[in-house]
Amino acid sequence: MAKPVHSMIRVLDETRSLDFYARAFGLSVADRLVFGDDFDAEHARFEREKLSPGPLRDFKHDGATLARFFFVSDPDGYKIEVIEKGGRFG
Repeated sequence: MAKPVHSMIRVLDETRSLDFYARAFGLSVADRLVFGDDFDAEHARFEREKLSPGPLRDFKHDGATLARFFFVSDPDGYKIEVIEKGGRFG
């Protein structure tokens, strides 16, 4: 039988979503990683490591930042979106 190993679900209201997924599917947070929030320094680190990150993007709506992000490709060519905590993803 197949067994899921991990999942990522994006949510706007963490408390409400945790309640829903617990009651609907019996899911709970198995682990949580806390990272520092110096996004520009992290992008610069990717560049120093020669990981070829894409340019920093600032996604705005009505003048307010919703998200800052960049993409980087893994060795197999899969694009990974790196999103700064804050704005819509705060």
